[in-house]
Amino acid sequence: REVAMPVNSTNLKLSFVIVSNLTNAVNIQQRPVGIPPELYVWCQHSHSRVAYPDNGNGIRISLSPVQVPSFVYAVSGQTITQLALARHVFFPTIPVVWSLPGFPAYYYDEVAFTSTPRLPGGLNMSSLTGAIKYDPVPFQLTPPRLYSIKAQSQHDILKSTVANMTFSVIDAAQCSLSRSKSTEATFSCTVQDANNLQVQAVYVLISPSTADAAALDSSSFACSGDASSDSSSDFTCTKGERCCCWLWAEESVSAGNFNVQRIVGGTVLNSVCGLQQSQKYEVMTMAFGINPMLDNARTYVVSDALFEFMIPLKKEPKPIAFEMKVNMNYEAICDPLKIGPSAEQTCKDAMKSELVRWLGAPADMVQVTAVKPR
Repeated sequence: REVAMPVNSTNLKLSFVIVSNLTNAVNIQQRPVGIPPELYVWCQHSHSRVAYPDNGNGIRISLSPVQVPSFVYAVSGQTITQLALARHVFFPTIPVVWSLPGFPAYYYDEVAFTSTPRLPGGLNMSSLTGAIKYDPVPFQLTPPRLYSIKAQSQHDILKSTVANMTFSVIDAAQCSLSRSKSTEATFSCTVQDANNLQVQAVYVLISPSTADAAALDSSSFACSGDASSDSSSDFTCTKGERCCCWLWAEESVSAGNFNVQRIVGGTVLNSVCGLQQSQKYEVMTMAFGINPMLDNARTYVVSDALFEFMIPLKKEPKPIAFEMKVNMNYEAICDPLKIGPSAEQTCKDAMKSELVRWLGAPADMVQVTAVKPR
């Protein structure tokens, strides 16, 4: 490379700086470990053919690594400082963006990346580029935690820089039993959005505990793909060998805040799913939504946390006999000897009407057997 330096007078000691051209840095020959690369410089007057020094060695200049520039992580061109990932859901590689474009220009500026503490299981960071990718998918549930990503010069221990990132790995959806009756079961589902999944619906797959285990995969859900926003507040179910149900999940009111959980729930009718009394059932949960990190691709993810419940036995109703003391004038209202033969029945009917109103019970469930003075 040639650099022209103007000289305006003689007998001067000149100092000058040559700014490196990063495109030429790749031409610097790599030397053995521990030996810095070198440049050789010759000076020649524009009106002379004599170069200094007049030998093949030139003026030797040893190079040192540049100070490691600052860096950030970016998703879709947007800088991020926190990343919430849905468990078992893919995401594209997240690259490092340097504040110095083109860094590192050549081998002597290369850095090694480390994370403190180690990234959650299923996440991998390249020690050479710092890029973060899935390996094979995020699988270790992790609450929000601050991680320090360090880029350390490989040739100068005094040169490094650190970027801080908050990572978390969450279950997109997980359902549990709220209550079980002889006629229905009610499920409550905890839903949480992530950078790689915005949850739109929740599915449950109900299987008899005696059935063969279903694969933890969306293919096990016969009603997969049925969910739509035009639905009721309860689960919509399809009966087959197993009962597949879905419930639309309301959109999060905290868009972009991935540390906020929301609760959705609904009822499954035993008659629709064919659930039997005194039978134990196993339930699998699946979340459906879009993946903003993959061009809003439709995404299903099954939780590996299962739960069981049992349909209770419906007991036959038994009458309850009790006595009540009522503040009334029996002789003036109910005494058949004084009022007439129908007086007692009239009092019974009036008392029954009052009890039906007080108890909120059907009329055929209330019977007044006797009205008598104390």
